[in-house]
Amino acid sequence: MIGPSINKFSASCRFQIHGVPLDHTTIIEYELSLSENKHDLLIVTMAGVPAAAVTDYIGVPVTFSLGEGVGTSQQFVGYVSYVEPMHNAKDGLINKSPIQLAKVYCIGASMVMKEVRSKVWETPTLTEIVTFISDTHGFSVDYPKDSYKPVRLVQSNESDWSFLNRVCKKFGLSFSLHGTHLHLWDRNKFTGRASSYHRALTSNRTQENRPFYVLNFEATLGKISSSGDRSRNVVTVLDSQNNIHVVVDETSEYFPGSTDSPKLFKKPLTLSLNSLEEGVRTIDSYDKYNSIYNAKLNVMYGGGAVPGGILYLDGFDSKFDGFWYISDVTHFVKSENYVTELILAKSDEFNQVVDTSNVTTFQIPPEYKMSFNEEWIASTARVLEYA
Repeated sequence: MIGPSINKFSASCRFQIHGVPLDHTTIIEYELSLSENKHDLLIVTMAGVPAAAVTDYIGVPVTFSLGEGVGTSQQFVGYVSYVEPMHNAKDGLINKSPIQLAKVYCIGASMVMKEVRSKVWETPTLTEIVTFISDTHGFSVDYPKDSYKPVRLVQSNESDWSFLNRVCKKFGLSFSLHGTHLHLWDRNKFTGRASSYHRALTSNRTQENRPFYVLNFEATLGKISSSGDRSRNVVTVLDSQNNIHVVVDETSEYFPGSTDSPKLFKKPLTLSLNSLEEGVRTIDSYDKYNSIYNAKLNVMYGGGAVPGGILYLDGFDSKFDGFWYISDVTHFVKSENYVTELILAKSDEFNQVVDTSNVTTFQIPPEYKMSFNEEWIASTARVLEYA
Protein backbone atom coordinates (compact mmCIF):
# COMPACT_ATOMS: atom_id res chain seq x y z
CA MET A 1 0.00 0.00 0.00
CA ILE A 2 1.13 3.57 -0.70
CA GLY A 3 0.95 5.75 2.37
CA PRO A 4 2.35 9.02 3.67
CA SER A 5 6.08 9.34 4.42
CA ILE A 6 8.46 11.69 6.19
CA ASN A 7 10.82 11.47 3.19
CA LYS A 8 10.77 14.94 1.57
CA PHE A 9 11.28 13.40 -1.89
CA SER A 10 8.59 10.75 -1.45
CA ALA A 11 5.67 10.14 -3.81
CA SER A 12 3.08 12.60 -2.59
CA CYS A 13 0.14 11.22 -4.59
CA ARG A 14 -3.49 12.19 -4.86
CA PHE A 15 -5.97 10.30 -7.06
CA GLN A 16 -9.58 11.34 -7.51
CA ILE A 17 -12.41 9.66 -9.41
CA HIS A 18 -15.22 12.05 -10.26
CA GLY A 19 -13.85 14.50 -7.71
CA VAL A 20 -13.82 11.95 -4.87
CA PRO A 21 -10.38 11.13 -3.37
CA LEU A 22 -9.65 7.41 -3.07
CA ASP A 23 -8.39 5.95 0.18
CA HIS A 24 -4.63 5.62 -0.33
CA THR A 25 -4.59 2.37 1.63
CA THR A 26 -6.47 0.65 -1.23
CA ILE A 27 -3.87 1.68 -3.83
CA ILE A 28 -1.14 -0.83 -4.63
CA GLU A 29 0.56 0.88 -7.57
CA TYR A 30 0.40 3.88 -9.89
CA GLU A 31 1.97 3.76 -13.33
CA LEU A 32 1.94 7.06 -15.24
CA SER A 33 3.23 7.07 -18.84
CA LEU A 34 3.92 10.21 -20.88
CA SER A 35 5.16 9.86 -24.47
CA GLU A 36 5.53 12.14 -27.46
CA ASN A 37 2.83 11.63 -30.11
CA LYS A 38 0.84 9.36 -27.77
CA HIS A 39 -1.99 9.66 -25.25
CA ASP A 40 -1.02 10.05 -21.60
CA LEU A 41 -1.85 6.84 -19.73
CA LEU A 42 -2.40 6.24 -16.02
CA ILE A 43 -2.82 2.69 -14.66
CA VAL A 44 -4.01 2.41 -11.07
CA THR A 45 -3.92 -0.98 -9.33
CA MET A 46 -6.33 -1.17 -6.38
CA ALA A 47 -7.23 -3.83 -3.84
CA GLY A 48 -10.62 -4.67 -2.42
CA VAL A 49 -12.75 -2.63 -4.83
CA PRO A 50 -16.52 -3.02 -4.32
CA ALA A 51 -17.90 -5.14 -7.16
CA ALA A 52 -20.65 -2.61 -7.91
CA ALA A 53 -18.12 0.21 -8.28
CA VAL A 54 -16.06 -1.50 -10.99
CA THR A 55 -18.51 -0.75 -13.80
CA ASP A 56 -19.40 2.66 -12.34
CA TYR A 57 -15.83 3.86 -12.96
CA ILE A 58 -15.97 3.53 -16.76
CA GLY A 59 -15.92 6.87 -18.58
CA VAL A 60 -15.77 9.10 -15.49
CA PRO A 61 -13.22 11.95 -15.17
CA VAL A 62 -10.16 11.46 -12.98
CA THR A 63 -7.24 13.51 -11.67
CA PHE A 64 -3.85 12.42 -10.38
CA SER A 65 -0.97 14.42 -8.96
CA LEU A 66 2.56 13.22 -8.23
CA GLY A 67 4.93 15.31 -6.16
CA GLU A 68 4.80 19.01 -5.43
CA GLY A 69 6.41 22.14 -6.83
CA VAL A 70 7.30 23.46 -10.28
CA GLY A 71 9.71 21.17 -12.14
CA THR A 72 9.40 18.33 -9.61
CA SER A 73 5.76 17.29 -9.98
CA GLN A 74 3.37 15.92 -12.56
CA GLN A 75 -0.37 16.46 -13.02
CA PHE A 76 -2.69 14.14 -14.93
CA VAL A 77 -6.32 14.68 -15.92
CA GLY A 78 -8.33 12.29 -18.05
CA TYR A 79 -11.02 9.65 -18.10
CA VAL A 80 -11.36 6.01 -17.13
CA SER A 81 -11.14 4.06 -20.39
CA TYR A 82 -11.61 0.52 -19.04
CA VAL A 83 -11.24 -1.59 -15.91
CA GLU A 84 -9.73 -5.06 -15.39
CA PRO A 85 -11.22 -6.69 -12.25
CA MET A 86 -9.61 -9.88 -10.94
CA HIS A 87 -10.98 -12.53 -8.61
CA ASN A 88 -9.47 -15.75 -7.25
CA ALA A 89 -11.71 -17.85 -5.03
CA LYS A 90 -8.79 -19.12 -2.95
CA ASP A 91 -7.83 -15.55 -1.93
CA GLY A 92 -11.08 -14.82 -0.11
CA LEU A 93 -12.47 -11.34 0.44
CA ILE A 94 -10.55 -8.07 0.63
CA ASN A 95 -12.35 -5.12 2.23
CA LYS A 96 -15.45 -7.36 2.13
CA SER A 97 -15.23 -7.49 -1.67
CA PRO A 98 -14.72 -10.58 -3.89
CA ILE A 99 -12.74 -8.37 -6.32
CA GLN A 100 -9.28 -8.74 -4.83
CA LEU A 101 -7.55 -6.58 -7.45
CA ALA A 102 -8.68 -4.13 -10.13
CA LYS A 103 -6.60 -2.27 -12.68
CA VAL A 104 -8.11 1.04 -13.74
CA TYR A 105 -6.82 2.31 -17.12
CA CYS A 106 -7.15 6.07 -17.59
CA ILE A 107 -6.41 7.98 -20.80
CA GLY A 108 -5.56 11.68 -20.67
CA ALA A 109 -7.85 14.55 -21.66
CA SER A 110 -6.89 13.77 -25.28
CA MET A 111 -9.37 10.88 -25.11
CA VAL A 112 -12.09 13.26 -26.43
CA MET A 113 -10.05 13.63 -29.64
CA LYS A 114 -10.76 9.99 -30.59
CA GLU A 115 -14.14 10.85 -32.12
CA VAL A 116 -13.91 10.62 -35.93
CA ARG A 117 -14.84 13.30 -38.46
CA SER A 118 -14.45 13.99 -42.19
CA LYS A 119 -13.04 17.27 -43.43
CA VAL A 120 -11.05 18.53 -46.44
CA TRP A 121 -8.30 21.07 -45.82
CA GLU A 122 -7.22 23.11 -48.86
CA THR A 123 -3.67 24.53 -48.53
CA PRO A 124 -4.03 24.80 -44.74
CA THR A 125 -1.55 26.52 -42.45
CA LEU A 126 -0.39 24.96 -39.22
CA THR A 127 -2.19 27.79 -37.40
CA GLU A 128 -5.53 26.91 -39.01
CA ILE A 129 -5.23 23.23 -38.11
CA VAL A 130 -4.14 23.54 -34.47
CA THR A 131 -6.55 26.42 -33.80
CA PHE A 132 -9.48 24.38 -35.11
CA ILE A 133 -8.53 21.35 -32.99
CA SER A 134 -7.83 23.33 -29.80
CA ASP A 135 -11.05 25.38 -30.15
CA THR A 136 -13.11 22.25 -30.82
CA HIS A 137 -11.95 20.52 -27.65
CA GLY A 138 -11.30 23.51 -25.39
CA PHE A 139 -7.53 23.05 -25.09
CA SER A 140 -4.77 25.64 -24.88
CA VAL A 141 -2.01 25.24 -27.46
CA ASP A 142 1.60 26.23 -28.20
CA TYR A 143 3.00 25.66 -31.70
CA PRO A 144 6.01 26.93 -33.69
CA LYS A 145 5.82 29.44 -36.52
CA ASP A 146 5.78 27.68 -39.86
CA SER A 147 4.92 29.09 -43.30
CA TYR A 148 4.57 25.68 -44.96
CA LYS A 149 1.18 24.98 -46.62
CA PRO A 150 0.44 21.44 -47.81
CA VAL A 151 -1.50 21.35 -51.09
CA ARG A 152 -4.42 19.43 -49.59
CA LEU A 153 -5.10 17.35 -46.49
CA VAL A 154 -8.05 14.98 -46.30
CA GLN A 155 -9.41 13.86 -42.94
CA SER A 156 -11.72 11.02 -43.94
CA ASN A 157 -13.56 9.25 -41.12
CA GLU A 158 -10.48 9.90 -38.99
CA SER A 159 -10.16 11.08 -35.39
CA ASP A 160 -8.66 14.48 -34.63
CA TRP A 161 -5.92 12.68 -32.68
CA SER A 162 -4.92 10.50 -35.62
CA PHE A 163 -5.15 13.46 -38.00
CA LEU A 164 -2.98 15.67 -35.79
CA ASN A 165 -0.42 12.87 -35.54
CA ARG A 166 -0.30 12.71 -39.35
CA VAL A 167 -0.08 16.50 -39.70
CA CYS A 168 2.82 16.73 -37.26
CA LYS A 169 4.76 14.12 -39.22
CA LYS A 170 4.16 16.13 -42.40
CA PHE A 171 5.44 19.31 -40.71
CA GLY A 172 8.33 17.46 -39.02
CA LEU A 173 7.03 18.15 -35.50
CA SER A 174 6.36 16.22 -32.31
CA PHE A 175 3.40 16.85 -30.02
CA SER A 176 1.91 16.01 -26.65
CA LEU A 177 -1.21 16.79 -24.68
CA HIS A 178 -0.47 16.91 -20.95
CA GLY A 179 -3.33 18.10 -18.80
CA THR A 180 -5.39 20.23 -21.20
CA HIS A 181 -2.42 21.81 -23.01
CA LEU A 182 -1.53 20.83 -26.57
CA HIS A 183 2.17 21.39 -27.31
CA LEU A 184 3.89 21.07 -30.71
CA TRP A 185 7.67 21.35 -31.06
CA ASP A 186 10.65 20.59 -33.29
CA ARG A 187 12.85 17.78 -31.96
CA ASN A 188 15.96 19.45 -33.36
CA LYS A 189 15.34 22.57 -31.26
CA PHE A 190 14.53 20.92 -27.93
CA THR A 191 17.48 22.51 -26.10
CA GLY A 192 16.07 25.96 -26.79
CA ARG A 193 12.44 25.10 -26.13
CA ALA A 194 13.31 23.42 -22.81
CA SER A 195 9.93 21.90 -21.99
CA SER A 196 11.68 20.57 -18.90
CA TYR A 197 15.27 20.51 -17.72
CA HIS A 198 16.83 18.15 -15.21
CA ARG A 199 20.29 16.90 -14.35
CA ALA A 200 20.76 13.18 -13.75
CA LEU A 201 23.75 12.28 -11.61
CA THR A 202 25.50 8.98 -11.03
CA SER A 203 28.18 8.01 -8.56
CA ASN A 204 30.45 5.06 -7.77
CA ARG A 205 29.52 5.45 -4.14
CA THR A 206 26.43 4.08 -2.40
CA GLN A 207 22.99 4.90 -3.71
CA GLU A 208 21.86 8.42 -2.81
CA ASN A 209 18.35 9.47 -1.89
CA ARG A 210 17.81 12.45 -4.20
CA PRO A 211 15.82 13.32 -7.33
CA PHE A 212 17.21 12.08 -10.65
CA TYR A 213 19.89 9.91 -9.08
CA VAL A 214 20.77 7.29 -11.72
CA LEU A 215 19.86 3.74 -10.73
CA ASN A 216 20.32 2.08 -14.10
CA PHE A 217 21.59 3.14 -17.55
CA GLU A 218 21.37 1.07 -20.74
CA ALA A 219 22.33 2.50 -24.12
CA THR A 220 22.61 1.56 -27.77
CA LEU A 221 25.24 3.62 -29.58
CA GLY A 222 24.95 3.22 -33.34
CA LYS A 223 22.29 1.88 -35.69
CA ILE A 224 21.43 -1.78 -35.32
CA SER A 225 19.28 -4.07 -37.44
CA SER A 226 18.89 -7.84 -37.49
CA SER A 227 20.44 -7.99 -40.96
CA GLY A 228 23.18 -5.46 -40.32
CA ASP A 229 21.99 -3.37 -43.27
CA ARG A 230 22.26 0.41 -43.11
CA SER A 231 20.57 2.80 -45.50
CA ARG A 232 19.73 6.39 -46.22
CA ASN A 233 16.09 7.26 -46.92
CA VAL A 234 15.32 8.65 -50.38
CA VAL A 235 12.15 9.92 -52.07
CA THR A 236 11.51 10.93 -55.67
CA VAL A 237 9.08 13.82 -56.20
CA LEU A 238 7.21 14.83 -59.37
CA ASP A 239 6.03 18.43 -58.83
CA SER A 240 3.19 20.34 -60.53
CA GLN A 241 5.57 21.54 -63.30
CA ASN A 242 6.51 17.91 -64.09
CA ASN A 243 9.99 18.38 -62.62
CA ILE A 244 11.55 15.33 -60.95
CA HIS A 245 13.42 15.84 -57.67
CA VAL A 246 15.38 13.25 -55.68
CA VAL A 247 15.70 13.96 -51.95
CA VAL A 248 18.23 11.93 -49.97
CA ASP A 249 18.79 11.75 -46.22
CA GLU A 250 22.22 13.27 -45.62
CA THR A 251 22.54 12.04 -42.04
CA SER A 252 26.02 10.79 -41.19
CA GLU A 253 26.69 7.97 -38.78
CA TYR A 254 29.25 8.16 -35.98
CA PHE A 255 31.29 5.09 -35.09
CA PRO A 256 33.53 5.38 -32.00
CA GLY A 257 37.15 4.53 -32.77
CA SER A 258 36.70 4.84 -36.52
CA THR A 259 37.48 7.77 -38.80
CA ASP A 260 35.83 6.21 -41.88
CA SER A 261 32.07 5.92 -42.18
CA PRO A 262 30.86 2.81 -43.98
CA LYS A 263 28.93 3.24 -47.20
CA LEU A 264 25.19 3.60 -46.73
CA PHE A 265 22.84 2.29 -49.38
CA LYS A 266 19.72 4.21 -50.44
CA LYS A 267 16.31 3.04 -49.25
CA PRO A 268 13.43 4.26 -51.49
CA LEU A 269 10.27 5.34 -49.64
CA THR A 270 6.96 4.67 -51.39
CA LEU A 271 4.97 7.82 -50.68
CA SER A 272 2.62 10.15 -52.55
CA LEU A 273 4.18 13.63 -52.38
CA ASN A 274 3.14 16.84 -54.14
CA SER A 275 6.15 19.16 -53.93
CA LEU A 276 9.88 19.35 -53.36
CA GLU A 277 9.31 21.02 -49.98
CA GLU A 278 7.07 18.14 -48.91
CA GLY A 279 9.79 15.69 -49.96
CA VAL A 280 12.45 17.55 -47.96
CA ARG A 281 10.21 17.71 -44.88
CA THR A 282 9.35 14.01 -45.17
CA ILE A 283 13.00 12.97 -45.24
CA ASP A 284 13.77 15.37 -42.39
CA SER A 285 10.92 13.91 -40.31
CA TYR A 286 12.17 10.34 -40.83
CA ASP A 287 15.66 11.42 -39.78
CA LYS A 288 14.46 13.05 -36.54
CA TYR A 289 12.98 9.77 -35.30
CA ASN A 290 15.96 7.66 -36.35
CA SER A 291 18.44 8.62 -33.64
CA ILE A 292 21.93 7.11 -33.62
CA TYR A 293 22.20 7.19 -29.83
CA ASN A 294 19.40 5.75 -27.68
CA ALA A 295 19.23 5.01 -23.97
CA LYS A 296 16.95 3.88 -21.16
CA LEU A 297 17.55 5.45 -17.78
CA ASN A 298 16.00 4.64 -14.40
CA VAL A 299 16.24 7.41 -11.82
CA MET A 300 14.90 8.15 -8.36
CA TYR A 301 12.04 10.67 -8.10
CA GLY A 302 11.84 11.83 -11.75
CA GLY A 303 8.77 14.03 -11.34
CA GLY A 304 8.69 17.04 -13.68
CA ALA A 305 10.41 15.43 -16.67
CA VAL A 306 8.25 15.48 -19.82
CA PRO A 307 8.63 14.33 -23.44
CA GLY A 308 10.48 16.97 -25.44
CA GLY A 309 12.47 17.99 -22.36
CA ILE A 310 16.19 18.03 -21.65
CA LEU A 311 18.13 15.62 -19.49
CA TYR A 312 21.75 16.46 -18.75
CA LEU A 313 23.53 13.21 -17.91
CA ASP A 314 26.54 13.61 -15.65
CA GLY A 315 28.93 11.39 -13.74
CA PHE A 316 30.10 8.77 -16.26
CA ASP A 317 33.17 10.78 -17.34
CA SER A 318 32.47 9.71 -20.90
CA LYS A 319 31.51 11.22 -24.22
CA PHE A 320 27.88 10.31 -23.64
CA ASP A 321 27.67 12.67 -20.67
CA GLY A 322 25.76 15.78 -21.69
CA PHE A 323 22.41 16.73 -23.20
CA TRP A 324 19.86 14.06 -24.13
CA TYR A 325 16.36 14.38 -25.57
CA ILE A 326 13.51 12.85 -23.52
CA SER A 327 10.95 10.98 -25.65
CA ASP A 328 9.14 8.91 -22.99
CA VAL A 329 8.61 9.18 -19.23
CA THR A 330 7.08 6.47 -17.01
CA HIS A 331 6.66 6.81 -13.25
CA PHE A 332 6.35 3.59 -11.23
CA VAL A 333 4.92 4.35 -7.81
CA LYS A 334 4.72 1.27 -5.58
CA SER A 335 5.78 2.93 -2.33
CA GLU A 336 6.86 6.35 -1.17
CA ASN A 337 10.20 5.82 -2.97
CA TYR A 338 9.16 5.90 -6.60
CA VAL A 339 11.25 5.23 -9.71
CA THR A 340 11.06 6.97 -13.09
CA GLU A 341 12.04 5.38 -16.39
CA LEU A 342 13.26 7.75 -19.11
CA ILE A 343 13.69 6.89 -22.79
CA LEU A 344 16.37 9.14 -24.26
CA ALA A 345 17.72 9.91 -27.71
CA LYS A 346 20.48 11.92 -29.34
CA SER A 347 21.17 12.35 -33.04
CA ASP A 348 24.25 14.57 -33.04
CA GLU A 349 27.79 14.10 -31.82
CA PHE A 350 27.90 13.71 -28.05
CA ASN A 351 29.33 17.20 -27.49
CA GLN A 352 27.25 18.99 -30.15
CA VAL A 353 24.30 21.23 -29.28
CA VAL A 354 22.22 22.89 -32.02
CA ASP A 355 22.08 26.70 -31.82
CA THR A 356 18.59 27.43 -30.53
CA SER A 357 19.14 30.91 -29.14
CA ASN A 358 16.13 32.25 -31.08
CA VAL A 359 13.68 29.60 -29.87
CA THR A 360 11.08 30.73 -27.33
CA THR A 361 11.40 28.92 -24.00
CA PHE A 362 8.38 26.89 -22.88
CA GLN A 363 6.00 28.71 -20.55
CA ILE A 364 3.80 27.20 -17.85
CA PRO A 365 0.42 26.44 -19.51
CA PRO A 366 -3.01 27.42 -18.15
CA GLU A 367 -4.66 25.30 -15.46
CA TYR A 368 -7.36 22.77 -16.32
CA LYS A 369 -11.01 22.87 -15.28
CA MET A 370 -14.19 20.82 -15.69
CA SER A 371 -16.75 22.03 -18.23
CA PHE A 372 -20.53 21.90 -17.77
CA ASN A 373 -20.72 18.68 -19.79
CA GLU A 374 -18.03 17.10 -17.58
CA GLU A 375 -15.11 17.34 -19.97
CA TRP A 376 -11.65 18.61 -19.13
CA ILE A 377 -10.85 21.97 -20.76
CA ALA A 378 -8.23 24.69 -20.29
CA SER A 379 -9.12 27.46 -17.87
CA THR A 380 -7.74 30.00 -20.37
CA ALA A 381 -8.01 29.78 -24.17
CA ARG A 382 -4.29 30.33 -24.84
CA VAL A 383 -3.21 30.02 -28.47
CA LEU A 384 0.51 30.77 -28.64
CA GLU A 385 2.54 30.78 -31.85
CA TYR A 386 6.19 30.90 -30.79
CA ALA A 387 9.45 31.51 -32.62
